[in-house]
Formats: sequence, C-alpha cells, structure tokens
Amino acid sequence: VLTEQQYIALDHSALEPRILLHGTAGTGKTLIAFEQARRVAVNERVLFICFNSNLAEVLNSKCSDLQESNITVLNYHQLVTRLLRDAEIAFDISTGWQNFNSQALELVCQALERLIDFQSYDYLVVDEAQDLLTEEFFDVLDLLLLDGIVGGRWCLCVDPEQMIYNSQFDEVTYSKLVNQGRTISLTVNCRNTKPIA
Repeated sequence: VLTEQQYIALDHSALEPRILLHGTAGTGKTLIAFEQARRVAVNERVLFICFNSNLAEVLNSKCSDLQESNITVLNYHQLVTRLLRDAEIAFDISTGWQNFNSQALELVCQALERLIDFQSYDYLVVDEAQDLLTEEFFDVLDLLLLDGIVGGRWCLCVDPEQMIYNSQFDEVTYSKLVNQGRTISLTVNCRNTKPIA
C-alpha cells in the first residue's frame, strides 16, 4: 500500500516526461521508480540503472517473478559490459570508478557502431543517482535513450544524504538535470515506522 504522498509522486511521474524524485532513505524512491517502470513497460522498453549490483539483482528477480520482459535492470558496469559483449568487443574494464568512467563512453560508442540493430530505450530510470551523477555517465545514457537526456523521458531517484562517493556527484550535471526535469520530494519515511515493523 502506497502513502498519499507516494501516490501523488507516481501520478506526477506518469504525467511529466522528466522527473527527479528526491527523498531520504525509506521514503519509497525505488518503489515509485520501479512501479513507474512497470507502467511504462506495458508498451515500451525501459532501462533501469542503479549503482548497486545487489539492488540490480533483487529488481531483476522481481521482473522475472512479474514477467516484466520490457524492463532491463542493470548496474552501470553490467550495462557497459553487456553492450560490449553483444558487440563482440574484447575488453578489460577497470573496476576502479574513475578509470571505468573515463573509458565507458568511448567503449559504448564502439559497441553501438557495431550493433546496427540496437534500439534506443523509450524510458530511463536511474536509482541511487547521487552515486552516478557525472557528466560521463549521463553522456553514455544519452546515447541509449530515445531523444537523449534533454528530450527523452526519465525518472531519477536522488538522495544526496546517501551519497557514498562525493567525487561522483557533479553539481553542474545535477543542475542541468534539475533544469530539464520536474523535482518531486518524498518526505515520509515508510521503512522505519511502527506499521512497517
């Protein structure tokens, strides 16, 4: 059961092409983002990206259980790796974030040149976006989303309080995204309340 605030956020997500969903831990950002992805996936292809590989695994399992075939859930490393594998490009991707991020755009460009039948995703969800907010990361996603980041449709879940890697939160990139989308704030912690317990 969603809270009234979560229902409102979900309604806005359905109406607005570009949403920044703000909220602290436990406010339901991932829940709203996944439900929005499911709604879009009825007729369109959705790319759901997160930072944490464990979260990607949980959401993939949920997609399998719900038979959601139009949602692709990956963390960023998995996304780049899959594109390279599909394009049959030999690669040795660095596990260090800075090195990985600096080579990802070029590698993805190479992969897309080979994948002549690649279809852009209709909708993008980025969960844990505070740990992925770099210009390079969004340059990669720009290539994969129909009409790109500026003209495409997306939902970004952001909580600067949960930021794990400060160097990966670029204020300029964040400001651009804020100007391109509508910000919705979730303020009620649903995870740590007595009813949930």
